[in-house]
Amino acid sequence: MKAARLYGPRDLRIEEVPVPEVAGDQVLVQMHSVGICGTDLLVYRGDLQVRPGTILGHECAGVVATTGLDVRRHRHGDRVFVEASWGCGDCAYCRRGLILHCAQKAALGRTADGAFAEYVVVPERVVHSIAENVSFDDAQASSTIGSAIRALGHVRPTIADTAAVVGSGHAGLILMQLLRLSGPQWVAMVGTREKRLELAMELGADLVVDARAGNPVEKILQATGGLGVDLVGEAAATGSSLDLSMQIATCGGTVLVFGIYEHSVEGFRAPDLYGKEIRLIGSKGGFGAFGATSQLLSCGVLKIEPLISHILPLEGVVEGFRLMDEKAPDALRIVIHPGQ
Repeated sequence: MKAARLYGPRDLRIEEVPVPEVAGDQVLVQMHSVGICGTDLLVYRGDLQVRPGTILGHECAGVVATTGLDVRRHRHGDRVFVEASWGCGDCAYCRRGLILHCAQKAALGRTADGAFAEYVVVPERVVHSIAENVSFDDAQASSTIGSAIRALGHVRPTIADTAAVVGSGHAGLILMQLLRLSGPQWVAMVGTREKRLELAMELGADLVVDARAGNPVEKILQATGGLGVDLVGEAAATGSSLDLSMQIATCGGTVLVFGIYEHSVEGFRAPDLYGKEIRLIGSKGGFGAFGATSQLLSCGVLKIEPLISHILPLEGVVEGFRLMDEKAPDALRIVIHPGQ
């Protein structure tokens, strides 16, 4: 089969490799749709280390090709999406249900060969069925959707709340849609790219704020009668976005850190934890939320395809990573179709 293997920072190559064999409880999934995620980009740049020759990719959907002898829930031809990681099952974290913190955790595209390939092999426990009315392009976003569902479970927004998302990328736009469905009376989107902000309005935002134009804090305060926002979802993972999130949060409000930070943040607004009694909450991954992800996808209430800016064959994955790496203005979510 063909696969995209990384040999060093930005050294991604399309190569012929053997199709993985299945054993025991493993499932071989033929890839139909795979998204380039921000974490994939960190690996591609060398910010996250992997062994040379690792196949990248972890947000994916496809069809079951074959199964091991111990597989019970899935069979050839099932339409599925795949969780991005799984725990050892035996350590203290796994026994407590904190699988995302397992030191021996396997992660597609990092410690295990990933999904930018024609086939990928995974344990059955991380394979989830998708309904016939769900496109593979919708289902490739399942890891982001599950992570957003789990994140909102930490804060449980209500109809009495106001909310804002800082960061209008793929993850931020999904988080914003879920907030719109979760009850807050008013949801704003703060970003820096005009087309993404226009898309946020189309997807249900009550207000969009261009952080580059004027004072975004002032605009949010004006819209909330000077109070600020009850719940801020930080989805850009920059020091400036976290600082802005703390500023627009109301006294007693919550900042939900949904972005993935790889380094400490200088000038962190620590006095606001005391002065404004802000709750700062982190969230990692979507473990335990993928049943709800399947249901949301089947209901069609989340709009995923409008977030897809490019669809490329597997041979185009190097170009896809280049566009993401260079922050091409029109690159939002780049999806790879390995079967094309």
